[in-house]
Amino acid sequence: MKRPLICAAGGFVLGEVCVLLPVGWFPGILVLMTAGVCYLWRKGKGRGRSWLWWILPLFLMLGMGRMLGDQKQTAWRDQVLERMEGKNLELEGDVASIGYGERSMSLKLRNVVLRDRGEISEYPSVLVYVDYGTRQGGQGEISQLRIGMRVLARGELEGFKRPGNPGEFDYGAYYHALGIEGRMYSGNIKIVCQEYSPYLDGIYRLKEGAGKILKGVCSQEDLGVFQAVVLGEKQELSGEIQKLYQKNGIAHLLAVSGLHVSLIGMGIYSLLRKAGLGFGKAGMTAAVVTISYGILTGGSASVVRAVVMLCLQLLAARMGRTYDMLSAMAVAALLLLAQSPSYLFQSGFQLSFGAVLAIGSILPVLIHWLEAKSRWEKTLLLNGVIQMVTCPVIVYHYFEYPVYGMALNLVVIPLLGYVLLSGLAGIGLGAAGGWLGAAGILPEGTALWAGEMAIGTGHYILALYQRLCTGFLKVPGAVQIVGRPRLWQIGVYGGVWLLIVAAAWKSQEKGSAVKESKGERDRGRESKGEGSSRCGKHGERNSGKGKIWRMSVLLAGMAVGWILLKAPSQEGFKAVFLDVGQGDGICLRTEETVILVDCGSSDEKRLGEQVVEPFLKSQGISQIDYAIVSHGDKDHISGLSYLLESSCGIRIKHLVLPWLGKEDQAYKGLVELAKEMGVNLHWMKEGDSIREGELELQCLYAGQEGRSQDRNEHSLFIQAGYGETGILLTGDMSEEGEMEWLRQEKKRSRAKGSRTEKAGVQILKAAHHGSAYSSCEEFLKYIDPDCVVISCGQGNRYGHPSPETVKRLEEQGIQYLVTMEHGAVTVETDGRKVTIR
Repeated sequence: MKRPLICAAGGFVLGEVCVLLPVGWFPGILVLMTAGVCYLWRKGKGRGRSWLWWILPLFLMLGMGRMLGDQKQTAWRDQVLERMEGKNLELEGDVASIGYGERSMSLKLRNVVLRDRGEISEYPSVLVYVDYGTRQGGQGEISQLRIGMRVLARGELEGFKRPGNPGEFDYGAYYHALGIEGRMYSGNIKIVCQEYSPYLDGIYRLKEGAGKILKGVCSQEDLGVFQAVVLGEKQELSGEIQKLYQKNGIAHLLAVSGLHVSLIGMGIYSLLRKAGLGFGKAGMTAAVVTISYGILTGGSASVVRAVVMLCLQLLAARMGRTYDMLSAMAVAALLLLAQSPSYLFQSGFQLSFGAVLAIGSILPVLIHWLEAKSRWEKTLLLNGVIQMVTCPVIVYHYFEYPVYGMALNLVVIPLLGYVLLSGLAGIGLGAAGGWLGAAGILPEGTALWAGEMAIGTGHYILALYQRLCTGFLKVPGAVQIVGRPRLWQIGVYGGVWLLIVAAAWKSQEKGSAVKESKGERDRGRESKGEGSSRCGKHGERNSGKGKIWRMSVLLAGMAVGWILLKAPSQEGFKAVFLDVGQGDGICLRTEETVILVDCGSSDEKRLGEQVVEPFLKSQGISQIDYAIVSHGDKDHISGLSYLLESSCGIRIKHLVLPWLGKEDQAYKGLVELAKEMGVNLHWMKEGDSIREGELELQCLYAGQEGRSQDRNEHSLFIQAGYGETGILLTGDMSEEGEMEWLRQEKKRSRAKGSRTEKAGVQILKAAHHGSAYSSCEEFLKYIDPDCVVISCGQGNRYGHPSPETVKRLEEQGIQYLVTMEHGAVTVETDGRKVTIR
């Protein structure tokens, strides 16, 4: 059988996916039954046995079993974390890695044992953070740490934060794929066993020393990039540079990937072969260096894939066998997924293996189909095929696509090798200079000059990268916010490209058959002495037309694929009450309009970057028509400030602030940012309204001038209406404000001769995060909502939502949802029927 390992890896992946499907194991059983029937049919036809019908079911079952085991471990972990919540534990484990942050040191511990009042239990790997400011008496212990030592830490064990909003990054899933199942913040640590791993610790010391040399030879602007490219360390990497590269589609340059590993591994192998070493010794040396480099850079999925494939390539050369890229890729995938099935759903795994799959399977077909012969044609096709396969992965995980990323990659990727070599040379020469300086051979102050010279090449290339990125972003439409496509859209996208590639492959087979028969005819003509020059010219013309037609099909496929991946447009009206921690953030959306009401948090320090921006982009939102601030407290404006001051690609057209806060300094920053970014500024007061299509926002109350200096008292009280559906947004209005509005409302009702009913009020956003001093009984009775949404943060120091407020809601039989428990609350309606999830 040709490439049985591809079948094995495919079966394993299919088995994992089958376990996660809503229909359960049925697809897996169906595949097994189909394979069995096909095997019996082939055997009955006398075609002999095929390994396919054994390999596919076997690895499908192995994949299902591994995923079920992973789910069982996850459930057990959740039980342990729930049981240990709030307890001060002793945790003992072996040091697997050491990292340094701005405020704390992080240790990855494996072979962990938990101790709780005499109860001992084993546990997977854990991250332990030791704060620099609380290491009382532990400095000596920390300075003696080596990789492999066993240490003891004390603290509370907790899980990683799971996403509470659409588009938010899933840290729990990410660390679970790495085999890390919790974290602990410890005041200090104690070494309980001095034994360590000389090999692993030597790699860590080498990385630490190389990092120090880079700090000495690099400028501050280049340091973070060189450390990321050479050492896989992103601690010093500037957030601005990271975003610049990501927006231009070259963020992969900042992660050690297969390209880095191949350059180093094959470079060493080629040098040793030229030096006269045999296949075995050269291959073994290159393999050891490559594996060590993979460990040094952190061993991400893409690095492990590259290391495994390179080692198999070296082994093939040693054995005199043909190296097959796809089979080597399958071995790497099986090893990674057997270790952690969750790798399958990580963007790094999907991008790395997707690129190799594109190069190994699709590229040869399209090169033959399009008759690409020149180097530049093949290079263009290579980049195009990789973009074609990785496009849905990028859009699904990052929600936006760099339109000119393909063109930019054609320039930057060939230069990456020089950046890597420049960094390695800088480290090597810097180390040599430092040694010579310490020995007194070189004068003080000139010890690192050779390293600085070596790093110069990389410096100018990085400067070129930055100029290119900045220039490309100025081109109209450089970055398209697409939103997260549905899985069915990705399936249709894949189906379209599968049809194109299948047609190309079929055409390739027919073309080969035609050429073979034509060659026989030509040979017959030559034997008879007949000429064929006219035929040759006619064939060239037909070939040229056919090439243009095939290229047109390919470009049409790209256009159709792009359209298929666009997030579906909004139908009806949707309100999302975001889980922003201790704060408020509400997004109102119709087919044509997006309105953001408040957006801030007092405990989520990176709210804009980690919650608001990903949410908006995941919904395909690139423009906010109105950003309304109920009042100027930080827990209502911090995320909005981020959107105004950052270049995240989300534009705000109108900023609406409360009229009574016009003289308040809290709004000064927002006003200046709005003017700087060309945002239209409005001050809202009672009676003002915004109407966009069927959606209307009316300010029912805006506080009373001169009554209180408390910012909460001039919170805007807004009713959003869509058809027969209404939502009341209250900011941080107090009970006093609620009662004042009620008095005014009743007064207006008496003037009209009857009480004014609140038409279609289904949803109330509880004022002041569910405080005891808001949502009073009389107010709730008058509004009579079907559901109340309370926005507050986990473990907040105010005790929100207040037990008194919860009791009032329960006594009146009002359903309530709390964002810290349920995550983001989404309300959808067509104007009549309301759905809450």
